[in-house]
Amino acid sequence: MGAPAITKLEPPISVGRIYKEVIAFCNGPASYTTGGDVILAKDLGLTTVIFVEIIAMLGTRMALPVFAANDSPEPSFKMLIASIAGVEVANASDQSALKFRIKARGLY
Repeated sequence: MGAPAITKLEPPISVGRIYKEVIAFCNGPASYTTGGDVILAKDLGLTTVIFVEIIAMLGTRMALPVFAANDSPEPSFKMLIASIAGVEVANASDQSALKFRIKARGLY
Protein backbone atom coordinates (compact mmCIF):
# COMPACT_ATOMS: atom_id res chain seq x y z
CA MET A 1 0.00 0.00 0.00
CA GLY A 2 1.32 3.39 -0.93
CA ALA A 3 -0.03 6.01 1.43
CA PRO A 4 -0.11 9.59 0.13
CA ALA A 5 3.16 11.41 0.75
CA ILE A 6 3.04 15.01 1.90
CA THR A 7 5.00 17.00 -0.69
CA LYS A 8 4.71 20.49 0.79
CA LEU A 9 3.66 21.76 4.19
CA GLU A 10 2.93 25.41 4.85
CA PRO A 11 3.86 26.84 8.28
CA PRO A 12 1.03 26.39 10.82
CA ILE A 13 -1.09 29.35 11.88
CA SER A 14 -2.80 29.79 15.25
CA VAL A 15 -6.57 29.34 15.34
CA GLY A 16 -8.02 30.21 18.72
CA ARG A 17 -6.03 29.61 21.87
CA ILE A 18 -4.98 25.98 21.48
CA TYR A 19 -5.34 24.93 17.84
CA LYS A 20 -3.13 25.30 14.78
CA GLU A 21 -4.18 25.08 11.16
CA VAL A 22 -1.94 23.79 8.38
CA ILE A 23 -2.17 23.62 4.62
CA ALA A 24 -0.42 20.65 3.03
CA PHE A 25 -0.11 19.26 -0.47
CA CYS A 26 0.21 15.62 -1.45
CA ASN A 27 0.09 13.28 -4.41
CA GLY A 28 -2.29 10.35 -4.41
CA PRO A 29 -0.95 6.92 -3.47
CA ALA A 30 0.78 4.65 -5.98
CA SER A 31 -1.41 1.77 -4.77
CA TYR A 32 -4.74 2.93 -3.33
CA THR A 33 -6.28 1.03 -0.39
CA THR A 34 -10.06 0.48 -0.40
CA GLY A 35 -11.62 2.65 2.30
CA GLY A 36 -8.87 5.24 2.09
CA ASP A 37 -5.19 5.54 2.89
CA VAL A 38 -4.07 6.71 6.33
CA ILE A 39 -2.60 10.17 6.82
CA LEU A 40 -1.02 10.74 10.22
CA ALA A 41 -1.46 14.00 12.10
CA LYS A 42 2.30 14.05 12.69
CA ASP A 43 2.87 14.09 8.91
CA LEU A 44 0.99 17.40 8.93
CA GLY A 45 3.01 18.76 11.85
CA LEU A 46 0.14 18.19 14.32
CA THR A 47 -0.33 15.81 17.24
CA THR A 48 -4.07 15.34 16.70
CA VAL A 49 -6.60 16.39 14.07
CA ILE A 50 -10.10 17.77 14.74
CA PHE A 51 -11.02 19.04 11.25
CA VAL A 52 -9.88 18.21 7.72
CA GLU A 53 -10.86 19.51 4.31
CA ILE A 54 -9.37 17.90 1.18
CA ILE A 55 -9.52 19.44 -2.28
CA ALA A 56 -8.63 17.45 -5.39
CA MET A 57 -6.66 19.61 -7.77
CA LEU A 58 -8.07 17.82 -10.84
CA GLY A 59 -11.71 17.85 -11.85
CA THR A 60 -11.99 14.07 -12.28
CA ARG A 61 -11.64 13.02 -8.63
CA MET A 62 -12.70 14.08 -5.15
CA ALA A 63 -11.31 13.14 -1.76
CA LEU A 64 -13.09 12.76 1.55
CA PRO A 65 -11.59 12.58 5.04
CA VAL A 66 -12.74 9.56 7.04
CA PHE A 67 -12.40 9.61 10.83
CA ALA A 68 -12.99 7.00 13.52
CA ALA A 69 -16.58 7.03 14.80
CA ASN A 70 -16.10 9.20 17.87
CA ASP A 71 -15.96 12.87 18.71
CA SER A 72 -12.44 13.16 20.09
CA PRO A 73 -9.32 14.53 18.36
CA GLU A 74 -7.64 11.83 16.27
CA PRO A 75 -3.97 11.04 15.59
CA SER A 76 -4.88 10.11 11.98
CA PHE A 77 -7.59 9.99 9.33
CA LYS A 78 -8.11 8.23 6.03
CA MET A 79 -8.23 9.93 2.64
CA LEU A 80 -10.91 8.24 0.53
CA ILE A 81 -10.63 8.97 -3.20
CA ALA A 82 -13.67 8.75 -5.46
CA SER A 83 -14.75 9.77 -8.94
CA ILE A 84 -16.88 12.89 -9.25
CA ALA A 85 -19.81 10.48 -9.65
CA GLY A 86 -19.15 9.31 -6.08
CA VAL A 87 -17.69 5.88 -6.88
CA GLU A 88 -14.60 4.94 -4.87
CA VAL A 89 -11.54 4.25 -7.05
CA ALA A 90 -10.40 0.65 -7.40
CA ASN A 91 -8.26 -1.08 -4.80
CA ALA A 92 -4.53 -1.10 -5.69
CA SER A 93 -5.09 1.48 -8.47
CA ASP A 94 -2.36 4.03 -9.13
CA GLN A 95 -3.55 7.50 -8.06
CA SER A 96 -0.06 9.04 -7.87
CA ALA A 97 -0.70 11.46 -10.76
CA LEU A 98 -3.41 13.17 -8.68
CA LYS A 99 -2.62 16.14 -6.45
CA PHE A 100 -4.55 17.16 -3.34
CA ARG A 101 -4.62 20.16 -1.00
CA ILE A 102 -5.29 19.34 2.64
CA LYS A 103 -6.40 21.88 5.24
CA ALA A 104 -6.22 20.44 8.75
CA ARG A 105 -6.84 21.88 12.20
CA GLY A 106 -5.66 20.30 15.41
CA LEU A 107 -3.25 20.37 18.30
CA TYR A 108 0.31 21.33 17.45
